[in-house]
Amino acid sequence: MKHKRILTVVVTTALLLGLAMPVLAAVVTKTITVETDVKVYVNDKAIDAGDTHGNPEAFIYNGTTYIAAKAVSNSLGQNVAWDGNTRSVQISTPKEEVKDASAKTRFGVGEKVELKNVVVTLNSVTENRGANFMEPDDGNVFLVCEFDIENNSTKEIAVSSLLSFTAYVDDYAAGLSIGGIVAAGKNQLDGSIAAGKKMNGIVAYEVPKNWAEFEIKFTPDVWSGNDITFVATHE
Repeated sequence: MKHKRILTVVVTTALLLGLAMPVLAAVVTKTITVETDVKVYVNDKAIDAGDTHGNPEAFIYNGTTYIAAKAVSNSLGQNVAWDGNTRSVQISTPKEEVKDASAKTRFGVGEKVELKNVVVTLNSVTENRGANFMEPDDGNVFLVCEFDIENNSTKEIAVSSLLSFTAYVDDYAAGLSIGGIVAAGKNQLDGSIAAGKKMNGIVAYEVPKNWAEFEIKFTPDVWSGNDITFVATHE
């Protein structure tokens, strides 16, 4: 059953005041009858599409559905703002925060960190029990670390899975596992990254199944001694 509701809405109309005059916008009000009880789904998930002023979640007027911009934008992970000076709605993608490695010593999975114009993200730390004829020893698992490395400097940098990374499992040093890399079946983090370019790949380590804390350090320049430390905990 359709629900009817009478609303008073604000409408912006253009008033043409002579050929030599610019077009001016005037704000007027108009009372309309709309259809309500409209459900809204974003990616198959129902959302509350109302606003903070008590207006209906969504309504239909003259065959067009109207939804609060803030409700839909927020459900899509977008920022929305109202500019009263220009009477406009501004929708934008949130800027991803980049952490400064000099301001903090340890970072978590998913954090984007910058050190000397090199931006590094530990995308994931996942367990792998073996594949491609490669298996860990009894009582162990492969721990696969996937990184994104972005070179925003003005010179080429070299990345070595053996030299650029240092790992510890519960404070004990862990060695790079070629078997774990082969089992994961992804690109190994070895090679050069030109200025302005990126690299994605993995390093892997063999660790006890009951590991509690995994720490991995990435050094953008092996000669500088500066590094970025990421920490993952076993859930």
